[in-house]
Amino acid sequence: MIEAQIKDAIIENQPFPHTVINNFFDEAYYQELLNAIDADNTTPIHLPEEDCYPDKQHIIDIEDITHNFTFWDDFTQLMSSDKVLNELKEQWDLKYPINTIVYNIHKDKKGFYRGPHNDVKSWHREMVTLQVFCPANHDLSHTGTRLHEHKQILCVPNRAWIFKSCETSVHSVDVMEEDATRNSILVKYCATMRRNE
Repeated sequence: MIEAQIKDAIIENQPFPHTVINNFFDEAYYQELLNAIDADNTTPIHLPEEDCYPDKQHIIDIEDITHNFTFWDDFTQLMSSDKVLNELKEQWDLKYPINTIVYNIHKDKKGFYRGPHNDVKSWHREMVTLQVFCPANHDLSHTGTRLHEHKQILCVPNRAWIFKSCETSVHSVDVMEEDATRNSILVKYCATMRRNE
């Protein structure tokens, strides 16, 4: 189960704390996930502040998907089980409990890239991001995410990486030069202080 993957992952500290987990889902489930992504035709979220949208990247809010609803409902429950949340809180030393989760599919098109950013947001106290690359094969395995230009996390099928956003968690997304779509799932686990704390 994925909580064991999270628990057993080794946190690398350079250039900022992160983990890389291969074969994140079991193979049968991963194939179901690929089929569900391929079958999806949900209208992407409108992000007018992003220059690359809508021609070069589609972002899908998984909670908006109606086609194959049962699969995606089960997916969100899998990713938000008590065991998963507890492991994330412990492994990433979160001060507050996770109380908001955002589930997105990212579909990067030809020409898309994202420059250096650290994912620090004003609307949360702490956030752990889990990204799973979802290609069907290794055709895009030379692309991926770069950490401070020191390390590249390649877009390998069923590879996940996890990090806690902070001032130093600077990363960028490689340009998509191929006439293809680079799919991944991003789950953002936000832990915020409650009013009485």
